Amino acid sequence: MAKHNYVFEIGCEEIPARFMPGLMAALEGKLRDALAKQRIAYASITPFATYRRLAVEISGLAAFSESETQDLRGPIAKISRNEAGEWLPPALGFLKRYGLGPDAVDQLRIEQVQNAEYVFLTHVIPAKETATILPDLVTTAVKQIPLPVEMFWGEKQGPFVRPVHWVLSLLDDQVLPVSLFGVDADRYAYGHRFLTHNGTDSDFASGQKIEIAVATDYAQSLAAAYVMVDVAKRKARISRDLPISARAGKEKLLDEVTYLTEWPSVITGKIDKKYLHLPGEAISTCIESNQRYFSLCGKSGVLAESESDRDSVWIVADSVTEANRAIILAGNMKVLNARLEDVLFFWEEDRKSPLAANVALLKNVMYQKNLGSLYDKSQRVKVLVKQLAESLGWTTDKRDMVMRAAELSKADQVTHMVMEMTELQGTMGSIYALESGESPEVAQALFDLYQANPETEIGALLGIADRADTLVACFRNGLIPTGSKDPWGLRREALRLANGLSFQSSDHKAPFVGVSINAVLAMADKVLAEAFGAAKSETYFDQCMTLCRDRFSYFLSDPETGASFAGVDVLDHDVISTVVAVGDLFPVKQWGWAGLLQALRCRDSGVFKAFVETAIRVKRLAGSSDPMCDPRLLQEPEEFALYDALTGFSERELLTSATVIGEPDLRLWCEKWVPALQVFFDKVLVMSPDAQIRANRLGLLAWAHRQFEVVGDLEKIVISGAQ
Repeated sequence: MAKHNYVFEIGCEEIPARFMPGLMAALEGKLRDALAKQRIAYASITPFATYRRLAVEISGLAAFSESETQDLRGPIAKISRNEAGEWLPPALGFLKRYGLGPDAVDQLRIEQVQNAEYVFLTHVIPAKETATILPDLVTTAVKQIPLPVEMFWGEKQGPFVRPVHWVLSLLDDQVLPVSLFGVDADRYAYGHRFLTHNGTDSDFASGQKIEIAVATDYAQSLAAAYVMVDVAKRKARISRDLPISARAGKEKLLDEVTYLTEWPSVITGKIDKKYLHLPGEAISTCIESNQRYFSLCGKSGVLAESESDRDSVWIVADSVTEANRAIILAGNMKVLNARLEDVLFFWEEDRKSPLAANVALLKNVMYQKNLGSLYDKSQRVKVLVKQLAESLGWTTDKRDMVMRAAELSKADQVTHMVMEMTELQGTMGSIYALESGESPEVAQALFDLYQANPETEIGALLGIADRADTLVACFRNGLIPTGSKDPWGLRREALRLANGLSFQSSDHKAPFVGVSINAVLAMADKVLAEAFGAAKSETYFDQCMTLCRDRFSYFLSDPETGASFAGVDVLDHDVISTVVAVGDLFPVKQWGWAGLLQALRCRDSGVFKAFVETAIRVKRLAGSSDPMCDPRLLQEPEEFALYDALTGFSERELLTSATVIGEPDLRLWCEKWVPALQVFFDKVLVMSPDAQIRANRLGLLAWAHRQFEVVGDLEKIVISGAQ
């Protein structure tokens, strides 16, 4: 049977680069789902995109959909047919639902299902010609695409991400009638708007009008008009012309410029040497984040493999010819030099006074309505880090450093550099701190504050306090994330709070092992309440903890964080649910327990199964009994053995075992007293007729249950998942 090829393109006004990957994936996904639902076979679907077009090519498309036979159950028989054998309205309505009239009653039958009889219909959905299905299918798929922003234009046309100017819809060599947003499809697309010409000044779309003869000519025809629709090919061309050192670690920027171009060319410029003494972070932010150029600048200043590349920038331009190359380069460098001149001015102005002088200026910057200024926030964080440092037993010098860092934590927010380039917050604070004579430890903490993975213990504690204050402040103010809306980034803040509490030093010590998320948030809430005279609200606090528990679960599920620390490839979902379900959230402890459980499951499923089943049995028998056991009331040898096993492995040892993987190994714990419990169950009558003996034995089990609960709620483990 003949196969078809189909190409579809929506031509728009410029779409922001950040939207393109999601739009491409959504269009492809919606079409795949729709074709599967309509039972239309195809060989491949290939999405294409540039900043002003979204397209898809479907190859090997079947000429007809596949027929389908459905065995459908309808209403109960006793209301569908009378004693004379005549079909009643419920049965006729059942037929009507599937597009059949009363003359199709001979297709109905009655079958027994368990204890009742039902009406059944064998319904055949015939094959349909693909060309008749595609127009509605494509139109519906486009209108179902989730839009990052919605725009309306003209006579209430839309919504779409940008106004639509043309639609191309071609099945082989025939225009497939599709109409979207008031535009009827044709066989025309448009070439590059600067490298080709449409021949008329009044045409709404610049660029040459390209007639596509057949669907398979689409990409080739546009390439002849200087439009490279294949995203991967554009990216490869840009990568080929950039030095490896210039694009290393800049995948996000590379993706962005790929979507900003249709026919990319890389041209090289030179930075004026008078700017090279500026901080590398400031130069790179100006060049890369603001101008979308590539350079060799970074955190440590200007990096280069050779002296000749030291002042180079690489510009990805979209309309370069031999005739205009020099003009385009000169224009871009003029803009870049103006931006770098601003950076030079900011650098010189900001350094005229020490960083600490900016702290008083924070009083003029509102943090949140009803929650004071940025100065007030920094003071709350200062109080909180002092309390946390004291609870951790930090030395006076170390405590003073973290308090000084808290004092200066927002001081760079009012510098010229950060006000112009907000992504440099923390980075410039660290640089200006060193310029002002602050200690390296304080400067590093200011930098660590804005990092997902802090490098120092002081920076980690500063981040913990700052994020705890942000969370309780926002929840108290009703700024709670809902659906996709999270303007304050609280999900990210909760995730980074867990990450900060999981901090490990270079010698793999976890300084915050005894600190829970619950305790930190409670301390932050108390500081906030004392500052503003407000009482704690259990409702909002519980909502905040729910968010933190959810984000910590996500943290554990990420192989880059949870599994990597635990020393396993991945943490199973039920293992994560187990360790986060019970009690306060101690990230280091629960991180460790998750790793130990996962390792035991992978290494010895038999021991793992026995451990979990024993824990569940203990929990169900112990119920709500008090974990109290009087050794004088013990009678059987198995009771004494269990008592000795439990007393020989304290809760403190359990906590230690969770902080350093394998010390002691969970299996040793299992071998030590899980067998004692199993023998206890076999030999001892827990529900003794003697009420005192029965209560003592239940108390012994409740004691064991408390030990198991240190790990988590082991009832959430799925035994069948053990391998």
